Amino acid sequence: LDPVMKAEDISESASHFVSSLYRSALNTRDILPTVGDGSGSDVEKDKLARSSCAYWERFAAVGSFMDMSLIDVANGLANGTFRTLTGAELSRLLMATFDDSEKRKRLLAALAD
Repeated sequence: LDPVMKAEDISESASHFVSSLYRSALNTRDILPTVGDGSGSDVEKDKLARSSCAYWERFAAVGSFMDMSLIDVANGLANGTFRTLTGAELSRLLMATFDDSEKRKRLLAALAD
């Protein structure tokens, strides 16, 4: 995550690459042992992944971000998608990923509050 979080400019192709890494990591949940009732549901595997990897939720938030539009990011803020990222981290991702626009400025202002 460090190179992504420290990037000053993230191209669209780089964003898609990071997103594909995230999706690949999600698929690795299938190698995790089952827990609970043994059904091996995605919810159970997510719980195990979170308990096995301290950075899983941060990784998931950044991975999701990479496939989002500014409207999606605003909705993600409202529903808690980015609760594991600081406002400064999310602001940096916004500035590195999206061109300067009124929508981006509004999101950055909301994060500054």
